[in-house]
Amino acid sequence: MQLDRLNPEWIDTSAVILQCKTDFITRKYENISYGEEKLQELDIYLPEEEKESYPVIFNIHGGGFRYCDKHDFHLYPSLYGLQRGYAVVAVNYRLAPKARYLEQLSDIYLALQWLGKNYKEYHLDIRRVFLWGTSAGGNLALMAGCCANPGNVKAEYNVSILGIAAFCPVVDLLKLHGYGSIGEKENIKKMINSMKKDAFGTRKRKTCRMSNVQNYMAYKMKPLFLMYGGRDSLIPASEMQKFYKRAQKQLPQGHCEKLCMEEAEHAGADVDYFLESNLEPVFQFFERMQKEHKDNGK
Repeated sequence: MQLDRLNPEWIDTSAVILQCKTDFITRKYENISYGEEKLQELDIYLPEEEKESYPVIFNIHGGGFRYCDKHDFHLYPSLYGLQRGYAVVAVNYRLAPKARYLEQLSDIYLALQWLGKNYKEYHLDIRRVFLWGTSAGGNLALMAGCCANPGNVKAEYNVSILGIAAFCPVVDLLKLHGYGSIGEKENIKKMINSMKKDAFGTRKRKTCRMSNVQNYMAYKMKPLFLMYGGRDSLIPASEMQKFYKRAQKQLPQGHCEKLCMEEAEHAGADVDYFLESNLEPVFQFFERMQKEHKDNGK
């Protein structure tokens, strides 16, 4: 990653996993519990300009369901939202193998439920919420946006999701095979099998299939902005293109957009996901969804 292209006031490059700096944010509430477990915590960041309420970016970090944190590099892109008048809610969830996939998805719903009950105290507008997730976090964002309930997970929350920004999301664990040489593909295969075992307790296709977003898209799919890399070493661009076409069929015209960065790798390994110029279409999409929501009198 070309770290010199990132804002040094926003990112700490000294850690093994890059961490966001949030010292520059003066209005924030950190490590708020939404559940009883240690990792069931979230942070809230508010814009400098005080308003009665703010639209919300609900950020779900990636990390293969096993790693990373609400305060690492996955937060960086959504911080541009603070400059545009959005509040940013960054959520942690329990990690595999201590927590399985269904428990992680339950954590996201639980955090959204917390948001629906406590929004007034933090000046959050729960009628204008956007889910933002990367990789594994993109999967959880899409599943929450579809109100998916595999294994009878309780998909209940009192917030209005106007859209989803999914960056190189895991949409089908059974079709991760990556890009690269034979040796690289073999290493990726081993990593994917390990991830399946940790997240589901098994590598059986039937069990892993419960995380396939495409099984739930016909139910309550929310407007989607999909961003992915043409040289992603984990999630093939061809699979992202297929998913985009299927989402287009499920959503009204104008409610599904994409940006394929042809030379980009997976998020976290490529600076393209962190550049404001590439994120501009995402925020334009959000603004359009808000305008449509307002015009419809909701």
